Amino acid sequence: MNLKSRRKLLQTGVAAALFAASGVPVAAQQRGHGGRLRVGVADGGPRDAWGHTAGGSAFMALAGQGAVFDTLTEASEDGSLRGELALDWVPSEDASVWRLFLRDGVRFHDGSTFTSSDVVRSFAHHQEQPFSAPILQTIHSAIAVSSNEVRFVLEAGNPDFPWFLSDPSLIIHSERHLAGGGPQGVGTGLFRVDSFAPGQRLLARRVSTHFKDSRAGWFDEVELLALPDETHRLQALVSGRVDVVNGLMGQTLARLKSDDRFAVQTVPDAEYIALECTGPDGLEMRATLAALLNRPRLVGDALGELGRVGHDVPIPGASQAYSEATAKPVPQELPIVLERSVGLAGARIVTALAGQMREHGIVFRLALPDEPAAVIVRRLPVRPLADWAWSDWAAISDTSRLLVQDHLLAARAELDPTARAGIYSDIAALVRDCSSLLIPCFVANTLAYRRNLRLSGSTRHLLDLDGARIAERWWRA
Repeated sequence: MNLKSRRKLLQTGVAAALFAASGVPVAAQQRGHGGRLRVGVADGGPRDAWGHTAGGSAFMALAGQGAVFDTLTEASEDGSLRGELALDWVPSEDASVWRLFLRDGVRFHDGSTFTSSDVVRSFAHHQEQPFSAPILQTIHSAIAVSSNEVRFVLEAGNPDFPWFLSDPSLIIHSERHLAGGGPQGVGTGLFRVDSFAPGQRLLARRVSTHFKDSRAGWFDEVELLALPDETHRLQALVSGRVDVVNGLMGQTLARLKSDDRFAVQTVPDAEYIALECTGPDGLEMRATLAALLNRPRLVGDALGELGRVGHDVPIPGASQAYSEATAKPVPQELPIVLERSVGLAGARIVTALAGQMREHGIVFRLALPDEPAAVIVRRLPVRPLADWAWSDWAAISDTSRLLVQDHLLAARAELDPTARAGIYSDIAALVRDCSSLLIPCFVANTLAYRRNLRLSGSTRHLLDLDGARIAERWWRA
C-alpha cells in the first residue's frame, strides 16, 4: 500500500473501526439552537491554564479544544479524520515532510487574523512545555512557507502524522499573545471566554460567525463547573444545576439508569490504568506485582462492568497473554504516588490493589512529600492508532522510551500494513517481558445527561465528554 492510499483510508474511516464499539449511528437530525449547556466535570484544579493542557484535566480539554480553541485536525463524529484549522495536508514520499494548507479568513477572538505564524509559534510553545505530547519530540522544524501554508519536517517518516495533530493539547494560540506575556484564553474556537476561574468555572459565549456554522456550535453559551466529588456531580445533575456529568461509577450510575429523566452513555475501554515501578529495582518489583496480582478480581472489585482486564499493552484486545512473571523479594512497604489524572476509577483500582498486596505482606502507602515513589499510578486515554498508543506509552519514562523507540521508528517507516502490524506485535511481546510498567485494566468513560439534550452520534473518542467536543456537537431539543 502506498502512502497516498494509506492516507485516504485513514481519512475515510479505517480508524473509525476502533471507535465503533460504543457507536450510535450518526443521523441527520434537526438541531435546536440557543440556550446554555451546563457541564459538571469530574476534575479540574487551580493549576489549570490555557498554556498547557497535555496530561492535564478533562476540564481543560473541554474548555480548550472543545470550546475556545481549535486544533489543526480533528476526529469527526464517525471516527474519521478531518481538517479543523488545516484544510488539507500533503506528505513527501517518505512521510518525513508534511505540507499543511490552512483555512483563510479565520480570526482569533480578539479580531486578529489566524496565519501560519500562529501555528509555528504555538508548536514552539508546546515543545517547551513539560509532559508535552509525544509527537512533538519527533518534529525537527515547523516553517511558515506562506500565510496559509506550514511545512513540518520530522526526524523520521510518519504516515499517521495528521492524526497526531488532533491531540487536544495541540491547540493553536495567537502568536501575539504568546510573545506578549504568555498564553491567554483567546482562541479561534466556537466560544469566546466570558469568565474563567481555574479549577472552578468557565463561562463562554458563542461567537457570531465561525467556519463551523453549518455543522457545530448550537448553544449560545457553555458553562463548565469543576465538580471532583462524585456525590456533588450527582446532586448537581438531579437538582438541575447542570445538564451533563461525567465520571460516574457503581451505584451512582445504576441510580441514574433507573431514572427516566436521564440517559446514560458508557464508552468501554476508553482509558487504561498504568502502574510504573520505578528505581533500580523496578523490573523486579513489576515482576512481583504481576505474579501476585489477580487481575479479574481487581477489575471486579474496583470497576465491575466498567472495567476490563488488561494485559500490559495500551491497546484493548491487542494481547491475551500475561508475561511469565515470578514473584521476587520486594520491600514490605511501598510508597505510591497517584497522578492527579487518575480520577475515581484510578483511586478504586489502587485501593483494590493495596488490598490484594496486603494479603501477601506488602503494604502500599501514599508517598510523603519529596519522597521517591516505588510505584506511580497514571490514567491514560486509549488512542485510535497503534503508533499513537505506543508513543504515549513510551513517553511515560526514559526506560519505556528506550525499550521501544527503535521499533516505533521501524513501524513508521513501514508502509505495508501487515508488516507494520507485525512490528507492533513485537513491541507488545517486548513490553510484556521487559518493561517496568503494568497495565492491569481498561476503564470505561461514562456520561449521564438530561434527556432533553441531543447528539449527532456517539463514537469512541480520545477523551470522554464526546471526545471533549460536547459543547460543539450537542444541542437542546
